[in-house]
Amino acid sequence: MSKAVSVFLTVLCCLVLRSSYCKGSKILVLPHDWSHWINMKVILEELHSRGHEITVLHSAKSWYIPNNSSIYTSVNIPSLLDDLDPNFYVTMMQDVMDCRGHPTFIRSFCQHNLITLMLKHSHKSLVSLARKILQDKVLMKKLKNGKFDLMLTDPAFPMGIILGGYLKLPMVFNVRWINNGESHQSIAPSPVSYVPVSGSELHDQMDFLERTKNMLHYC
Repeated sequence: MSKAVSVFLTVLCCLVLRSSYCKGSKILVLPHDWSHWINMKVILEELHSRGHEITVLHSAKSWYIPNNSSIYTSVNIPSLLDDLDPNFYVTMMQDVMDCRGHPTFIRSFCQHNLITLMLKHSHKSLVSLARKILQDKVLMKKLKNGKFDLMLTDPAFPMGIILGGYLKLPMVFNVRWINNGESHQSIAPSPVSYVPVSGSELHDQMDFLERTKNMLHYC
């Protein structure tokens, strides 16, 4: 065996062996609670199994996100619900049930109006939450000193996007959904004559009246 081949095989073996000892990334996670957590938890379990170090920001009052976990370190932050009327979502659900009693066309617009109202209240609470978090000097220092490699967040909860931008971290979203619908429509041609708008309850084979309804939803 020539000397060149021996050197090549030695270097190759070193690279192969070294890959199994690669250090995992430090990932900062800001998830959304409730059913969204189910999807995020699956991702975190897989990341943990691959050796990544995970830190999850969540409220101590979280319904689904446990404070103690073997796969991540918890850091408690204020809750988005702290500034919301506790009866808001109860009233919202009652209004949704009332909407379901209307014909399909009217029901769609009724539900769209309720979603807009919910987002208005949620964004108002988000502003208050962002102020609390970004003005918390102890928390901000802890996160900056953490030297995280990226932010994994749920775009349904914009606080993760705000915080990731503030910390200048690359961001990864766990879903394609955003507040104004399907995020795929933001990056790919999606003519409303052919692509149903989220919440329209239409399919991809639309007649003229259905296309008109889809256009009204889009507007």
